[in-house]
This record gives sequence, C-alpha cells and structure tokens, in this order.
Amino acid sequence: MSSSAIQKRSGGPSQLANLEQQLKENLMATTENFLELTKLADVTNETSLLNSMAIVQQEHLEIQARTLAIVRACEKLTEITAQLKTILVVNDFSQINKSVDELNVEAAKEAKSLWTRTEKHDENVINMLKSGGC
Repeated sequence: MSSSAIQKRSGGPSQLANLEQQLKENLMATTENFLELTKLADVTNETSLLNSMAIVQQEHLEIQARTLAIVRACEKLTEITAQLKTILVVNDFSQINKSVDELNVEAAKEAKSLWTRTEKHDENVINMLKSGGC
C-alpha cells in the first residue's frame, strides 16, 4: 500500500508527520544522552580521578538522569512503532479485501472448470453405457 493511501486513511499526513517528528526527536535524545554518558564514563581524564565527592555525586546523578532519559525515549519509540503498526494494519484492509476478492474469483473459476469436467465425464459415461461399451 502506498504511503499516500496510508496517509489518507490514517488521519492524513499530519498524523504521520507528527509521528515522524516524534521519532526524530526521540532518536536524537537517545543519541545525545548516550554520547554524554560515554563522556561521563571516560576514565582517561585524570581530573576525574581527583574530583571531590560533590562532583562525583553530581556525575552520578547526571548518569542516572541521562539513563532515565534514554529509557523514556526508547519507550516512546516502542509506542511510535506500535502506532505505526496499528495504522498499517487498520489501513491495509482494502488490500486484504482485494486479495480475498481475487482468491474468490480464482476459486469460482476453478469450481466452474471442475464442474464442466465432471459434466463431460458424466456425459462420456452415459454415452458409453448407451452404446454398450461396458
């Protein structure tokens, strides 16, 4: 199904644009927080070994806050994924109906062909019996 067809049925481009914007924001937040966590975890910086207890506590709180921000962003990404899946499933019924209709047409053709072959077979059997071929 094309994205324009999904947009028409999902509340339009504004809903998809909103989800896309949320997706970008959450990915950026996750990336930024992860990079900052790696900076805080850098032990090659000699001044970090000599920091006072207050700075160590501050860094610990910052690590907790950034970790929480990453978890929230990942939860939001999971929600966005679920919303997109719902939009796709709900709006793909036309394609499902089209496939079912095509299968019904094929089944009807097959049934007609089978019926025709059965009638011809019956006629052949009747003709054989009439002609005394058995």
